[in-house]
Amino acid sequence: MKQNVDIIVVESDLTQVEEIKRFLKPGSESFQFALKPISSIDDIYKVQNDSTIGAILVNAELVKGSSDFDKFNTFMKQQQIPVVLFSNAMDEEVKQKALQLNASDFVLNNKLNLFHLPKTLESALKLSQQKQAPINASANYNLFDNIQQPVIVFEGEKPIYYNSKALHLLNEESLTQLKQFLGLSLKSFELTLKGHEYTVQKTDKDGKVILFINPTSETGMDMLVGMSKIVDHAPFLIFKNDHLIFFNEKANHTLVDVELYSSFDQLFSLNTDATNPLIIHRSSKVSFGFNIESMTIAGKDYQLLMLHDAKTEKRADNFPMGKFINAFSHDLKEPVRTSLSYIQLLERKVNKEGAEYVSIISTEMKRMDNLLQNMKMAMSSDDEPLKLSTVNVRSVLESVFKQLKKEIDAADAMIDLSTMHDVQADERKLSVVFTHLIENAVKFRKKDKRCFIEILVDVKPTETIFCVKDNGIGIDQKYHQEIFQPFYRLISFDENPANGLGLYICKSIIEQHRGKIWVESREGFGTSAFFTIPR
Repeated sequence: MKQNVDIIVVESDLTQVEEIKRFLKPGSESFQFALKPISSIDDIYKVQNDSTIGAILVNAELVKGSSDFDKFNTFMKQQQIPVVLFSNAMDEEVKQKALQLNASDFVLNNKLNLFHLPKTLESALKLSQQKQAPINASANYNLFDNIQQPVIVFEGEKPIYYNSKALHLLNEESLTQLKQFLGLSLKSFELTLKGHEYTVQKTDKDGKVILFINPTSETGMDMLVGMSKIVDHAPFLIFKNDHLIFFNEKANHTLVDVELYSSFDQLFSLNTDATNPLIIHRSSKVSFGFNIESMTIAGKDYQLLMLHDAKTEKRADNFPMGKFINAFSHDLKEPVRTSLSYIQLLERKVNKEGAEYVSIISTEMKRMDNLLQNMKMAMSSDDEPLKLSTVNVRSVLESVFKQLKKEIDAADAMIDLSTMHDVQADERKLSVVFTHLIENAVKFRKKDKRCFIEILVDVKPTETIFCVKDNGIGIDQKYHQEIFQPFYRLISFDENPANGLGLYICKSIIEQHRGKIWVESREGFGTSAFFTIPR
């Protein structure tokens, strides 16, 4: 059962409050959220000692404009309530305020980030509960309070003490990395947390593990991250001793799994047989031209990798599969449809038992007809050139909704559409992509919940990102790549009569537009299908 928590939203714009409420309505895996909006920082003091408050969402612009920031900062530390800032931009002043507040997280104010807000709040709430764990009364850690470096004390894998300098490390990602070293015999080790390098000294005392965490020189890393802004048009990654320590936003979108792997060899393989050596992304099999530069800065060795000229594998010109399938599909459709017509006539002339058999035959013939249509589309999507134009995406979606009206109504599905933006694309093919994604969201819904679908958009300088999000049965992470293969099904045909070509067709169309398509999902927790259209 989900835990009910109240979330205070400090925001003067009521439209923005409603938008946040919409994204928090489904809740997270462990929590159900109820919003308490207030319009100014001054109103926040009225919630003192309110035990129902789980977290506070604050518009960073209101924090910047507060005349008494120190009072607000002191109050928040006394309350021990996690604070999440949100803003339209991450400027230097906002960064400073976030650090002073020891904010649990920061959310840039756009549709895709708000989509992840329930998960962000869940992490902040769970971390807050960890922070409030009681300290062993027999141990006196007060002597660490005034040490000018982060100190964290663990009992088992549970942090039971931390000083003020360690607050910025009390997040799930950093704690997970630190815990890896608790049971090792090492007394000193180096690691990278959130792009910054640390040397950690470990001491065991009375069954507890005390970590003294020293920031090492950050000159080299800061310089390289600054350099990455010069090449933000291309995927850019930084490795240290084969370990991935930084990647820019373009790499995050181009290499969907970049956050999952830590080393060069896990992400890439090299093809040195080509005239120009290529680097191959292991998951997508897409080849890239690349530049690798080695640098030594402040005594540290780094490898800088920039990708360019993506090349997808093409079918040989002497095997025109698309044309073959077109002819095959065309010739087979006629006898299929003729058979369907005679089956309908036959239904009127047979008894009840015969009608049952006729119905089965009719269903299978319709399935074959649908399969032929999808095979034709799948195999010809690359052969048919794009007809690019300025596409009104909202109009495309309204047309798709009309086309799928019967399925949407039968599922009692509710669809929420954010503000759409025009894109340069092939209108018919874009309609096909949305049709398959929305159709999947309806098909793979949970039987005990109303189907809820959101269609979101985020406009970036180089691309437009679309997301079709549902609250359905979800997909286990190990199948996130396989589902884009032709004829791949996670559910048997008896349970759901899909032919396994929909996502393959979507992938072919999006790659033809030079975009990317991927899913984010967990089994039982809905699916978010993303795709990009270059600008």
